[in-house]
Formats: sequence, C-alpha cells, structure tokens
Amino acid sequence: MARGKYIAFLDSDDEWLPQKLDVQWKFKNESNQVGAVYTGYIAIDSGRGNMLRQYVLKKKGYIYEDLFDYNWVGTASTVVVRRECFEKVGLFDENLPSRQDWDMWIRIARNYRFTFIRDPLVIYRVHKHQISANASARVTGWEETIKKVCC
Repeated sequence: MARGKYIAFLDSDDEWLPQKLDVQWKFKNESNQVGAVYTGYIAIDSGRGNMLRQYVLKKKGYIYEDLFDYNWVGTASTVVVRRECFEKVGLFDENLPSRQDWDMWIRIARNYRFTFIRDPLVIYRVHKHQISANASARVTGWEETIKKVCC
C-alpha cells in the first residue's frame, strides 16, 4: 500500500537510529541503477540488552553473484529500496518459510546496483522467537531460494 518513490522497512523488533532515513535519503541522487541502499547494524541480545556484534557489510555495485556467498545486505530494517524495484521484480515471497529478505535482495540485484552506508544505523534484536532462529526454516528457505534462482 506504500505509495512513495522509496520504501523503507522496520521489523517490529528492530529499531532505527534517529538519523537513519536522513542519511539514506542522500542516495536518491545516485544513478537510477542503484536500487537499494543498506546500512550497518548492531545486533543486541533482546533479553539482556548487551551488544553481540556490529555488522559493517561492504558490498556495493552489482552484487548479484556475491549474494550467493552470503546475505551481504542483511536484515530488511537496514534497507531503503526504490519502489520501481518491486514493480520490476515483485514483492517478498511469503511462501518461503525463511530467507524472504535474501531472496528479495537476489532478485533486485539481478537488475540494480546496491550501495551501503557503513555506519550502523539499526539496532537488530536477537531473540529465540525470530524466524531466523528456526534452523529447519532457515535451511528450507535457503534451499527454496536457490531452486528459484538456479532452476
């Protein structure tokens, strides 16, 4: 239902730092070939509140092939995407049990460049109720995404 030219995501258990959208807004002037901009993020233990790790992911440009090695973009809460990307590649695949974000980044990366902001601008809360905490769903999501791309 979003109507803007750019779409940003915020998972219910994550948090944007106050400057996130202001910093990402600057990418709008880059080439139309840039479909998405993502940021670094900080993973924290949801129960204890302590920092687990800081992610500074540094892949930019045409990262399609890089995404088969690792989800360099990470959590959807870090990303701002040009609306036209969804018009071209479709929406998130709700039939996948997990890895819906990775599947989306692969589909966007086939046609568009990605860029990044190294600053961590999102707090990502790690807890046992996340989809990614379910190992079976992770594996199935990975397998189904690979089948979609390769076959």
